[in-house]
Amino acid sequence: MKNKVILAVAAAIAGAVVGGCSSNEKVHLENCQKITENLLGQKVSWVKHSQHQDETELRVDLVYKTSVGDEGRVSCSFGPNPDDDDAGFTPREFNHAPERVTINNRPVDQRSLVKATLEVTRDAVVAGANRAAEKSREAVARAAEVSGVVKEKARQAVVDTATKVQDALKRKD
Repeated sequence: MKNKVILAVAAAIAGAVVGGCSSNEKVHLENCQKITENLLGQKVSWVKHSQHQDETELRVDLVYKTSVGDEGRVSCSFGPNPDDDDAGFTPREFNHAPERVTINNRPVDQRSLVKATLEVTRDAVVAGANRAAEKSREAVARAAEVSGVVKEKARQAVVDTATKVQDALKRKD
């Protein structure tokens, strides 16, 4: 029960983090790949993938190769999103974190799956925060640049006004 709650929280965070992605298919595929690499403890190359969906689950099946050329298979099963109120009227929404994963036909225990899901989610949050910080730095730099231009224009306006006042006073004399 505790693991299901943790998975649900991780799924909500993962959904928020990757919510900007263009399609749920891509989200599920990418999350399955990232969680698989976390569970394997290494980067792999992806040979092929497929997705199968029915009313009760979305399953992503992957074939991968390790750096030494070993081939493996993984299957990630995503359960329906409990917040999906329109299940009968629109295509099902599925959680962004898998409920079950098998690697080479061996089920991954829930503890390992929860840990991998949380690590992948943490990494996504950190990457998003880093992107936001970089965009903020760029915005500050642009604002400073604009501020410098405005400051120079204001300084020039003061000089021009002072010159006009001096000229006016000279003509008055």
